[in-house]
Amino acid sequence: LQEPQSASDLTLPPSLCNTLSASFWIMDGTFKTVLYIFCQLYTIHAPVGSESNSRILPLVYALMTHKSEEMY
Repeated sequence: LQEPQSASDLTLPPSLCNTLSASFWIMDGTFKTVLYIFCQLYTIHAPVGSESNSRILPLVYALMTHKSEEMY
């Protein structure tokens, strides 16, 4: 019996739009800051704001239950 693989996406719709239109993404995962039922907190950061006044902000949070290629 195979355990189902899933990720809980904690993204708000406007953040997702900003992420999709960004000129670049920065992605990272942390392992020791999540509850034992998750393997990793994976975040996607992107620039938000105008060219002259932008900040890199985390826009997507995903709680990963597995670390497989399909999950990423």
